[in-house]
Amino acid sequence: TLPENTIAIHDTDKCHRYAGILVRNVKVQESPSWLQQLLLSIGLRPLNNVVDITNFVLHELGQPLHAFDYYQLDGGKIIVRSFDKSTPFTTLDEAKREVPAGSLFICDENKPIALAGIMGGLNSEISESTKDILIESAWFEPAGIRKSSKKLALQTDSSYRFERGVDPEITLNAALRCAELVLELCGGDIEGMADIHPVKPISKEIQLRHSRLNQMLGVSLESKTATDILNKLEFELTESGEGWTCTVPSFRPDIHGEIDLIEEVARIYDYNNIPDPESINITSPEPVPFRESFTEHVRQAAIACGLTEIYTNSLLPENLLEMLGGPENVVATLNPITKDQALLRPDLLYGFLRSAAYNFNRKTSGVAFFEIGNIFRKEPGGGTWIKDIHESTHLLIGIAGQNHEEHWKATPRSYDLFDLKAFVTVLLKKLDVEQDISWSLSDDRLVLSVRQQRPSKKSLGEGAVLGWLTEVDSEWKKKTDLDVPAFYGELDLHRLQQLAEKRKKKTYVPLSKFPPFEFDLALVVDGEVLAGDIKESMFQIAGKSLNSVEIFDVFEGKSLGEGKKSIAFRLLF
Repeated sequence: TLPENTIAIHDTDKCHRYAGILVRNVKVQESPSWLQQLLLSIGLRPLNNVVDITNFVLHELGQPLHAFDYYQLDGGKIIVRSFDKSTPFTTLDEAKREVPAGSLFICDENKPIALAGIMGGLNSEISESTKDILIESAWFEPAGIRKSSKKLALQTDSSYRFERGVDPEITLNAALRCAELVLELCGGDIEGMADIHPVKPISKEIQLRHSRLNQMLGVSLESKTATDILNKLEFELTESGEGWTCTVPSFRPDIHGEIDLIEEVARIYDYNNIPDPESINITSPEPVPFRESFTEHVRQAAIACGLTEIYTNSLLPENLLEMLGGPENVVATLNPITKDQALLRPDLLYGFLRSAAYNFNRKTSGVAFFEIGNIFRKEPGGGTWIKDIHESTHLLIGIAGQNHEEHWKATPRSYDLFDLKAFVTVLLKKLDVEQDISWSLSDDRLVLSVRQQRPSKKSLGEGAVLGWLTEVDSEWKKKTDLDVPAFYGELDLHRLQQLAEKRKKKTYVPLSKFPPFEFDLALVVDGEVLAGDIKESMFQIAGKSLNSVEIFDVFEGKSLGEGKKSIAFRLLF
């Protein structure tokens, strides 16, 4: 055996077993041709006899192995541990990596020498001058290896297997098999070995019901047939009640429940031997929640308006922080993938502008996009799903460039804010909520609010803002390399859904016995008065008999007086 404390496991949650064998006086050289050919046949590049043996045993038994140059280990010790802060480390591929906190390392007395379960370190690699080697065979917790491998974007043959779970019972046998081949191909003498096993594996027992097996497979399978199949797969069976208690072999970490055992029986019995049913029972599907059906309705309505759907990233570059409102408004990720994906978007504007710029760089003359996506904003003392973070679903409609291409019958025209309003108006009509929404102007923005309800109707937060439309400012266009007029708007999809839910289902209404009556009304008002406000007042005063109000003329002139205008309305009763 190796001297006491040669191998120590400090992080027993992430490493349950570690076996090491010390072999002295080995000769590192090229592997024999038979071993090289076997490795080449599975796509591996031979390096030297020691490394080739570890790769061979890995594919022979499924247990990843590693060999250290024992002379390079300070104090001749192996310590398995993790660090509470990021650690710089140079791996065998000569890449310098910043390993995140919590990753498991194999260390000697003073320094890390390997990323556990992923790749060895350059400071302990096997070379032609190596005389003494320490063979490592261990069992590492799959989730920890997967987490470290993903964060480092480094996947190896070892990490691939550890992530999926290896057999904890073959740890020592794999090390012994490796040592056997080392003595055969490299010479040397075994000085000692150690098998540190602080966490013993517990055999998993699963109940399998005979009735459930037949119900899932749709056949009447004899008990003996199922028993024979599971026994051949090395499951230990004990009869209990109406079925069996099955002990799962250690090399099957993929078996978790009864349904997995049923699948094992089915695949060996052969799916082709399971007859097609003579009849099947069809159950009515669960009704689709209104939220889901409404979202799809919005999507189809937007497409029908001639808009193209886009999907953009919800993570934004960190250099947009101040433009988006600063840290008091924007939610930053704790562990950003890159600097370009560090902030959660507080609105959908940036994705639209990037998509528009991408299309204009490829000679598109104009774009009309929409996107349905979630936005995230800080909300101290509140929060939707997570404390202090408000999350909601918004609908963006964005247009940029030319309304139509150059044509012999018409000159090209750029989109403007009224084109955007037209898209939104048609969309609201298709959703049957237009009559519940009023328009107003505020700080160069067209604001959509819940219309003040008539007394006979239920109110939904009168005056609540549903969204707004505006022109993209020059700073944002410069930031996204966009040099054409662009307009966009965002609507709160949840509030639109609330309005739609309160609308009565459409029913047949007979035609009026009386012909409609048109009434034209011209009003002289101050220049600052908004026509939309006058329309709102008309609807409130007239009652249900007023069907629509349209503006057909606006006049300004000296005859009216300075700062005055005449607006002509056509009312349909």
